[in-house]
Amino acid sequence: MSTLKSNRFHSFGLALKETLNKAGVTPAWLARTTGKDKGQISKYLNDKILPKRITRLELTSPIGYDIIEIEGEWEVHKQSGSADKVEEIIVDYSVEDFSNEKQNLESVFAEILALNKLFNEMILNDKLSEKEKKIQLEMIKQKLVLLIRSIPYTTS
Repeated sequence: MSTLKSNRFHSFGLALKETLNKAGVTPAWLARTTGKDKGQISKYLNDKILPKRITRLELTSPIGYDIIEIEGEWEVHKQSGSADKVEEIIVDYSVEDFSNEKQNLESVFAEILALNKLFNEMILNDKLSEKEKKIQLEMIKQKLVLLIRSIPYTTS
């Protein structure tokens, strides 16, 4: 992943503002594109609320950047666009790194389980039409793809 020149920020809101600026888009565009409320976007930009991981992915995916929390700071990375390329992974973890990575993956698995629950509830909901089920299925698939893309990895 290539990075911006100054890509570390002390808050998610500042990182998101910089990302919007670099991408040349406005908060209103982001709200329209993601279907999020403009007021909610404003709260994220002004650090009133820290969005959940999946919401952060929904916000940054259409912009073409990732915003990742590392050691209490937020890093902005341009998305590489080469998700099909598999590289050899060489990892040298310290004990602290291992604990952090373990906690990150536990969080991802918890979110996957939540998506699985949502999927099962949607399938069993007799009140939804086939069209509504297809729409929800697409939303669940998109969230799952974004969630998987959010898992950081190290390459050399």
